[in-house]
Amino acid sequence: MSAIGILGKNLQSGIRLAMARPVQRTDFAFGSVALFLLYAAFFMAWALFDMIDMWPIAAISPWGITSALSQMLLSIVALYLGITLAGHGHQAGRFQVMAVAGLVPLSLFWGAVSLLVDTNIQSMAFVTALSLAAFLSTAIVLLRATSRLRGARLWQGLVPTALMIVATISPSIFVGNYPMFETYYDEDYAAEDIYKPVDVEGIYYAQPELMSQALEQIRPGVPDQPELFAVLGSYYPHEGVFRREVEAVGNLLEARYAAEGRVVRLVNSEETSGYPLANKPNLRQSLAALGNAMNGREDVLLVFLTSHGTEGLISAGYSELAIPELTATDLATLLDESGIANAIVIVSACYSGSFLPVLRSETRMVITASAADRNSFGCADDREWTYFGEAMFDHALRETYDFGEAFSVARELVGQWETDQGLTPSLPQISTGADIGPALDTLTAHLSR
Repeated sequence: MSAIGILGKNLQSGIRLAMARPVQRTDFAFGSVALFLLYAAFFMAWALFDMIDMWPIAAISPWGITSALSQMLLSIVALYLGITLAGHGHQAGRFQVMAVAGLVPLSLFWGAVSLLVDTNIQSMAFVTALSLAAFLSTAIVLLRATSRLRGARLWQGLVPTALMIVATISPSIFVGNYPMFETYYDEDYAAEDIYKPVDVEGIYYAQPELMSQALEQIRPGVPDQPELFAVLGSYYPHEGVFRREVEAVGNLLEARYAAEGRVVRLVNSEETSGYPLANKPNLRQSLAALGNAMNGREDVLLVFLTSHGTEGLISAGYSELAIPELTATDLATLLDESGIANAIVIVSACYSGSFLPVLRSETRMVITASAADRNSFGCADDREWTYFGEAMFDHALRETYDFGEAFSVARELVGQWETDQGLTPSLPQISTGADIGPALDTLTAHLSR
């Protein structure tokens, strides 16, 4: 039989194996040539999807090729180890033919799915379900290969299959995944992409002075006059949209809401920003200072935090400075410690709806840019606003002083933008405590004069 015939026969049998169709050990062509052809097909499929993903191609990545070959070598060893532990080491070659024959079409299928489905704009539940489906389909291939090799019942291959799955995925964890190709980029991008060391010592030594400057300008509230105070936090340093959004929101509050001298900006940025860091100590100190300047139940605090996020946390993404992520529990604790009576908390990040159960309070209005299991959008580095920030602050709150009314306008506007672009709806959320209503009404009436 020719090499093409051997490969074709094994892939045809592998498809039936992967699709849980009837297939027997005798349907495969065994031998060193068969095994070599299957691993070559596996490698070429891997390279094909890397090429499509990185297009247009500028060059082959030596590190990516080395990484891919290393992972394949480790996978060969892992499959051999798995079947040996199952007590069938003498049939390791045959097992690898059957297993890889099923994994090649399976990898082609999931590779196509990954190209067709942009997981960055899907809900966490969808992405989790997709990953689980890929994992289970791989397990089925290994289970059926073990079963057909041994002539045993399917369940009797559970233990060796589990060992083989662990051994097979371990290489990608320890070796890492790197694309085999480098994409094209222009000289300007290349210049910007050069890594700039972070002056960790200088940044941290500058924090006391920066915090002092930020807090010294705070003006105390005027008795019997409801006023808005604010602390604004831009957490993710590697995309300028979050810093620009915080700066724009601060400017809006100072100009339209008479909040000059009552806004504290905390910013994480790769560039020198002139602002204190957005971290837990600075946020705690800012809330304490604003709480001391506010007048009891007359004044209202706005906390606006913008960044990437996931369930229950806001991403700081500043590994060089070891700034930890801010969790919903952290934020609730800091707000409670401040003793501030009335607060509007706006969290603009993916999955920010997960903050609602923790932050919900009778004295707070909590607004999130998305539901607990949804992404929010508009965080590209070249944008001035995120989608929700633009809708809420640059549109709605320029037309009304009522934050609840502004949220309704923003939610509708964001939904319209997402529909126009075919995005999964982010579904912004709101929770308004019963006790904060009078303070918000008074503040809105005062600002509307």
